[in-house]
Amino acid sequence: FFVAVLGMDVWAGERRSGRLDVLLATAVRERDFVLGKFFGLWLVAALAVLLSLLGTVACLWLYAPTAAGGVSFLGVLPAVFGLLVQGTLWCAVVCATSAVFTQAATAAGAAVLLSFALPRAVWSGLMSWSSAGRLSFGVLPLDAHALDMAGGDVSVGAVVGYLACAAAALFVAGKGVAFAR
Repeated sequence: FFVAVLGMDVWAGERRSGRLDVLLATAVRERDFVLGKFFGLWLVAALAVLLSLLGTVACLWLYAPTAAGGVSFLGVLPAVFGLLVQGTLWCAVVCATSAVFTQAATAAGAAVLLSFALPRAVWSGLMSWSSAGRLSFGVLPLDAHALDMAGGDVSVGAVVGYLACAAAALFVAGKGVAFAR
């Protein structure tokens, strides 16, 4: 939700105010504009994740040293990596929805729908459709990947899948911006 709210106006504001026409009149490709907006959004989200997790560990050390136990900054790095990989996809989806929709709130709603609600609805539908599949389907892959990566079990296939989906979303964003031309 944080990324959706943070990036909902990345392109929607440019389209609504007419600044997109000025930007696209330059000799810079749409792809470069999209990548610049994406990396700016991803950097802010990455800094928020880092500060949040590292601040949590620091507060544990300072205020509850017995509860901190064996928690260290290096111990949370796999969780940070997992969130950054998933955040790449979330930022790309927000860039794509913001490039497609003129209203920022609509772009945020579509990003939350595509990133969160739709995968969970499809997974719940699969689980209810196939009672025998409950054992083989298991946990929603998005949740399972987050838990696995937080524990240090990083799957190359999952990382490549997130990056491929992010590239597809950035392609849609580029085409959405180019279509506005």
